[in-house]
Amino acid sequence: MYPTIDYVVNQTAYFPQRAYSKQQYDQVNAPPLIKNNNNPSLYFSAAKKDTYRGNSYHDDAGSDYFTQPFTPSIFLAPGFKEVIPKNHEQAIEFARETFKLMTGKELPENVLIEIHPRAEFRLIHSRFGRWDEGIRGFSINGHERKLIFIRETDLCSMLITIGHEIGHVNSDTLPNAHDEEAKAFAFTIEWANILKKSDIGGVGSSIKDEFTFNPAKNGLHDIAFAFVDFMAKNGRKSLELHDDLVKKYVSIFNPMYNK
Repeated sequence: MYPTIDYVVNQTAYFPQRAYSKQQYDQVNAPPLIKNNNNPSLYFSAAKKDTYRGNSYHDDAGSDYFTQPFTPSIFLAPGFKEVIPKNHEQAIEFARETFKLMTGKELPENVLIEIHPRAEFRLIHSRFGRWDEGIRGFSINGHERKLIFIRETDLCSMLITIGHEIGHVNSDTLPNAHDEEAKAFAFTIEWANILKKSDIGGVGSSIKDEFTFNPAKNGLHDIAFAFVDFMAKNGRKSLELHDDLVKKYVSIFNPMYNK
C-alpha cells in the first residue's frame, strides 16, 4: 500500500521506466528560442529576453509560456459525438463550473480564457513558439495574469484542453519540464472525471470510462504520463498527486513510493 505522502517526504527512490539526468531532460526536443524583444506578446508590452526552461519559454519577468502540443483525444471515447457550444462564452462557463465542482472554489479572476478559430489561434501562438497542428491550447503563467488560449474545436475537446492548461497555470511553474507536465496531466485526469461524472455541457458520454494512454514518445509526455499512471496504480489519486507535485513532495526524478 502506498503510504501518505507526508510520511515519505525526504525519502528517496527511483523511477524505473525511463531515467533522464537534469542536463538530458533540459535538452530533450528543445525547440528554438523565441526572442520576444523584437516581437512582444499581446499582453506584455515590455521587451523581454527569453530563456528556455523545460517545455516552456521563461522570460525575465517570470512568465512561463506552455507551448507543447497536448492531445485531448486520449481522453475521448471511440466514435464520440461532437457537441458544439452555442458560443465561446458558454464553453468558458462550463469550464468555470467544472473548476468549482472539482476544487470547491471559483476560478480565480486572474485566469483569463480565450477561444479562437484556427487562423487567429495560430497567429497568436506564433508569438510564442513553433507551430504544430497538434496544438489545441497553450497558456502563459504570469505573476499577475494567467492567460489560456484555446483553439476552437468541439466542446469536449476544448473543455479537456482548458482543464489541462488550468493545470499548468493554477500554481507556480515547477523547476523541470517533466514534473510540470505531470502536474498538468494529473490535474486533467481529475478534470475529465468531473466532466464525465457531472455530464458538464452534455459531454459525459464523450469521455472514456477508463483512461489508457499512449502519448507521443518524445521524451516528455511519455515520461510524464507514465509517471502519473505508475503513481495512480500505487494508490495516489490524481488530484492528490497534482498537489504533491505542486508542493514538490514528489518528482519524476526523485519519486517517493513503495515498490
